[in-house]
Amino acid sequence: MKAPVPIYIYLQALGGKFLGPNAFDNSGIRLSLQYSMGTVPVEYLVTPNVTDDGVISSAFTNGSTSFLPILTMPESGSGSPAVNYLTPDTNTVVGKTSVFLPNVNETATLTVDIPTPSGKAIVLNVPVLLNPQQVNYKVTVVVPGLLLTPNTNTLVPPDTISVFVAMMCGCKVTIGKTTSFWTYTDFNVSARITYKDGTEAQVNLSFDQSVNLSLFTAAVENFDNISRINFAAQQKSTGNYGALLQQF
Repeated sequence: MKAPVPIYIYLQALGGKFLGPNAFDNSGIRLSLQYSMGTVPVEYLVTPNVTDDGVISSAFTNGSTSFLPILTMPESGSGSPAVNYLTPDTNTVVGKTSVFLPNVNETATLTVDIPTPSGKAIVLNVPVLLNPQQVNYKVTVVVPGLLLTPNTNTLVPPDTISVFVAMMCGCKVTIGKTTSFWTYTDFNVSARITYKDGTEAQVNLSFDQSVNLSLFTAAVENFDNISRINFAAQQKSTGNYGALLQQF
């Protein structure tokens, strides 16, 4: 009888790192592989203080480094980006399973279920070619979207709305740090405010450099009469985007 072959699956945020210790509700990420011999669960385990989400550097190693680059745009907002690459190490988060291969080529379906702050999961169905002549598999799944989360802890001035905008890996927008790979000028963040009387207003948010941790804010009128806010963000260099509805 044939031995099962290993399959390793990396979930990489579009423009970011792998979905590991900094990703939203990482314990809720679910993966499975469906093919003619059944449905196989894929272990996706994050161990606190051990698991990492990959190593960013300018080096590229064939067969190991992800094909998806990380672009750091100039703070001026124009010009060419610095290009870096993401490479896993021995502690990097990775989905693991093993399967008995079919006797002929077959396209399996990898299903990825990723929790979000809205309560609605991102569900991706990815084809995976199973070839009986291949003895191991490495699959990188690109996870689109930006991670928008409400500000419930960080203090902001009165009559100010705010939202955290990060990559889907949870990687933060910062300046002047060794981890500052995502530049605030690369992001457009806005909000559609709906007031209790049904009127609406559109405002643009700015990066809070004093907090320097992915927080975007804007001063607004009639704050106490706000009914809901629909935040939206877009990363200009990749076209990546995300949204968050906050009810009051």
